[in-house]
Amino acid sequence: MNGLIALDQLYFPQEAIHWPEHWWVLNDDKDQDFRMRMQHLLNGELSEQHPLWGLQPVVLAKDDDDLVVHLNDGRYAVVHIVGSGKIDQYPTRFPSCYIFGNVTELQQWLEDPFGS
Repeated sequence: MNGLIALDQLYFPQEAIHWPEHWWVLNDDKDQDFRMRMQHLLNGELSEQHPLWGLQPVVLAKDDDDLVVHLNDGRYAVVHIVGSGKIDQYPTRFPSCYIFGNVTELQQWLEDPFGS
């Protein structure tokens, strides 16, 4: 898959994340089909020009149109998927994403996404 992770290589990081109630954490066996569909959708929307290309984002959780992903360099990101499963006409900007340097930064955002 080049810069993306193969569907048969999905994993869940060992770091503890305290998920707010509205996030659907996709780490149970019963969630694996849906997780693979979300991963396939995300992989389809990322082009070689996208900032997440090459970082092999792995879907961990979903909330509305947002996905939390783990990156192969240990960072995390929140990705606002387009939902088409196809590369956008602006492949460097969409799907939009915000990258967190570590799990602590991600946890702070999960607890207060609007920075109030």
